[in-house]
Amino acid sequence: VEDRGHLLSCVSSWRLAFGAMAGDTEDAHELAEPEFAALTNLACSSQGARVIFASDEWFAPAYRMLDLSPPVFKDGLFTSFGKWMDGWESRRRRKAGHDWCLVELGAPGVIRGIEADTAFFTGNNVPAISVQACHAPGLILPEDMACRVDGEGGVCATEEQLRRAEEILRALSWHEVLPQSALKPGQEATRHNFFACAETKAVTHLRVNTYPDGGIARLRVYGEVLRDWTAAPTGAREDFALSRNGGIALAWSNAHYGLPRNCLAPGLSRRMDEGWETARNPRRPAVLEAGQDGLCDCGYAFDWFIMRLGARCQLEELEIDTSHFKGNFPESCLVEGLDDAGLATRPALEQMKHFAARAAQASGWSPVLARSRLGPHQRHVFELTNQGPVTHVRITIFPDGGIARVRARGHLRQDLPKL
Repeated sequence: VEDRGHLLSCVSSWRLAFGAMAGDTEDAHELAEPEFAALTNLACSSQGARVIFASDEWFAPAYRMLDLSPPVFKDGLFTSFGKWMDGWESRRRRKAGHDWCLVELGAPGVIRGIEADTAFFTGNNVPAISVQACHAPGLILPEDMACRVDGEGGVCATEEQLRRAEEILRALSWHEVLPQSALKPGQEATRHNFFACAETKAVTHLRVNTYPDGGIARLRVYGEVLRDWTAAPTGAREDFALSRNGGIALAWSNAHYGLPRNCLAPGLSRRMDEGWETARNPRRPAVLEAGQDGLCDCGYAFDWFIMRLGARCQLEELEIDTSHFKGNFPESCLVEGLDDAGLATRPALEQMKHFAARAAQASGWSPVLARSRLGPHQRHVFELTNQGPVTHVRITIFPDGGIARVRARGHLRQDLPKL
């Protein structure tokens, strides 16, 4: 760990530049994404988000709009209700009003930005949307109003269900997150519609209004999870890296094939593309050599990412999961911790800028796990002892490769302030 500064000086500047966070050879769109698009997607089904009510799901069900995977187009595929589309699409409206749906976020969080992706909806996209939010933990709709969670379209709410839904929502305290805003059609150059949000309080539900009808491929709501740690069971071991507990990726050297935030998602990854994977370093030597410790000499390059943990804690166990990475797993990894409660309580976007300006500095970090060998397609568990409190963790992989999940388990320090 103490030689990290020297190692960093040996790494090519293109690996260290914060501007390379989206990947080494990303296209123009990827490079143009706003900063908030790197935050946790609170409206992703993999985070536990779900659509609990929709006015109309005739052509395509609303649950698809929250899917983790990128939308696809299936040429020539039709259902008995019309063209199969990967997203939510309502009928061409023939009555007064507009369509809408109710989304329950995966965890309470502060919204920093919204993306409405209209991919492949080129002549049938929603022309405009607005979004309202509320904090209503425990909100449950009657079973006969529940939105479908699988299958195709061909359904819509009855007039009675719409009336009852509106009555339930009127009893809640809503505020506008996104005023009525135009969406562009789903051609590749125009499909990504981004909107920054100036929210300060955690919310649990969104009402997404479409004006008046049409299709949206994906709704992505970027922000920061705010877990109420005062309600945590006393003495329970928690995973402080988990995104639903407030863990969030802040900076990284490379994310050519997958963002580090994927490592913090709930559950196990299903495929390689649900993890974090870096590019092969083009400056790697023609012949790799072993170092004195028996591990590869990776002085030429390595990759890393920094996360803020969900709370200030004392770590007792680390899990580095390389599932699905069978020929592209890292040879080894190193883990360091930082205890900076003042930094950890600042908005995530501010913390991103902080680490962007200090990407090549080792100041303040202390060892959590010495460089340890990893293997392909397996879950590696490391027990930790005599650890001090930490708020941030830095994972370094040698020399490159992919990780499916990172778990950082431990206990809250009751003598320390929560984040």
